Amino acid sequence: MQEAEKGAPPGGLPASENALGRENYLSHGHGLRSWLLTLDHKRIALMYLVSILASFFLGGIFALLIRTELLTPSAPSWTPTPTTRCSPCTAR
Repeated sequence: MQEAEKGAPPGGLPASENALGRENYLSHGHGLRSWLLTLDHKRIALMYLVSILASFFLGGIFALLIRTELLTPSAPSWTPTPTTRCSPCTAR
């Protein structure tokens, strides 16, 4: 009963440990460095999933920006750079 008063779950183990008494992969090390330098395959998979989702949403935002520019018949929203001005010259 004293453990329940301290904030431990009813099972008696802290949230960072599993039934075998070992730390789980989400709470092993705290901080950005421990996540970026990990060799744990579960953490690597989560980082991969997050980066894929972030890339997907960023690509969607860029696609929406291009679509909104194409809706208007006026000049482009952003000014051309020297590289984009010469691109028809190099396309020959």
